[in-house]
Amino acid sequence: MKKVVNANPGDSDHVGGNDWDKLADYFNDTNVSETPRINTPTEFRNGILKIRDSTNTYNVLIKSAAQTADRDWTIPALTGNDIPAGLGTANIFTALQTTTLDADTILALYRPVSTTNSLVGLGFYERNSSNAQVLYGAEYCKLIVNTAGTEDGALEWWVRKAGVLTKVMTLDKNGLLTVTSISGGGSGVGDVLSTASNTYGDFDQIFRSGRLDVRNPANTFSYSITGSAITAARAITLPLLTADDTIVVLALAQTLTNKTINATNNTITDTSTAAGDILKSDGTKFTRLARGSANQVLAVNSGGTDIAWATPASGGTAPTILLNDGTNVTTASTSTEFDMLNYSVAANTLGANGSLRVRLTGYLFNNQATAHDPRFKIKFGGTTMFDGQRTALAQSTINRPFVMEFTLGNKNSTSSQGLTGIMMLNDLDQPTTGEGTFDDDEQNTTAAFRGVDPAKATTSSQTLQITMTHSILNANVSTTVTRKTIEFLPGV
Repeated sequence: MKKVVNANPGDSDHVGGNDWDKLADYFNDTNVSETPRINTPTEFRNGILKIRDSTNTYNVLIKSAAQTADRDWTIPALTGNDIPAGLGTANIFTALQTTTLDADTILALYRPVSTTNSLVGLGFYERNSSNAQVLYGAEYCKLIVNTAGTEDGALEWWVRKAGVLTKVMTLDKNGLLTVTSISGGGSGVGDVLSTASNTYGDFDQIFRSGRLDVRNPANTFSYSITGSAITAARAITLPLLTADDTIVVLALAQTLTNKTINATNNTITDTSTAAGDILKSDGTKFTRLARGSANQVLAVNSGGTDIAWATPASGGTAPTILLNDGTNVTTASTSTEFDMLNYSVAANTLGANGSLRVRLTGYLFNNQATAHDPRFKIKFGGTTMFDGQRTALAQSTINRPFVMEFTLGNKNSTSSQGLTGIMMLNDLDQPTTGEGTFDDDEQNTTAAFRGVDPAKATTSSQTLQITMTHSILNANVSTTVTRKTIEFLPGV
């Protein structure tokens, strides 16, 4: 290197003057009071530039990788003394560092291993009370499968708890987030665990409809709990179970083993709900048995194995008792017509030729000075079929027994009826025991009667009535009915 002859101190376009002297001292390793300045590009061969350490013991040799073109390395605008970071040296960044690799990756972390379950990630250090640097948290990428083309990975989050770095969360390749433990302190915060049981306190847990799924034992399918469109909040109360049990659902075939069904509060239905249908067992379950036709009866079949509707054989049908009531009913102190019998004959009971045999027993009482004229009426479907009166029933302290018996039936049609009967009334004779007489027919009134023929449709229910009207309103005038009997006689 040659000093320029006409160089003056301080020239900036060449080396000369005092600057040259300083540079000569620099190359001769001579300590000078001022720093030499080089204002022109200066090249050093690879491995030539060395920087001594502060003790002047060791060198840091500056080398360059094999470049394919000239490159500029710009030193940033420092705001204070700083230290360059090295790739192979542990560095602690005390200010925000931003590195752009491509459009999506800002910071790339690499660990040159290919071992299953190896981790690479970020560690977050703080100082503890002893001023020691401690890893308080970390975010790792975990290598799961390293087979080329089918690689799998996962992310893990770790935090320090009670002095131990603990894994708290994992995100697998399918996006399934597994929370190992989230612990919170303070009012209203509890523990939610995916690997242990959870206990919820006195707070509602709200799930949107279709968002609560219960997995099957094989963990392959889910029961999805879906709510209906209710218009207000509703509570479902679980019963007090005494043993393990199973929920009953609508469409699944299930056998109830311990249920009481109240027929008043529940509807037992079938594909048909016709009036008169009944339930009977077929040996396996109860099924609907449709009602029979007119005048059929329920009977055991010839094999004695089942029941079915059957038509009675002609001439061999026994009467059926429809009513047999022995309750005493006394009516006194009234001159208004009142019922001694009021019975509803069900639709289709009589058929075309069936009849009712009616028997009414009781006694009359008249213990006042004026003669009494009791009046009997027989009505069917609101139409009076018979209206008869016993005149001048004298005063007596004894009861006068009576018997009324008649037959009312259809005449070869469900809408044409006839009535015949007999009425017996004892007068004033008194036996040794009881009431009435046995040996003198002059003490009795016996009369046969026949009613008019109404045209009531017995395919509908009709009301049969026997009424009494006292001619005198007096407490000592009364009628007592002791028994009411109605038998059904099938037509033949």
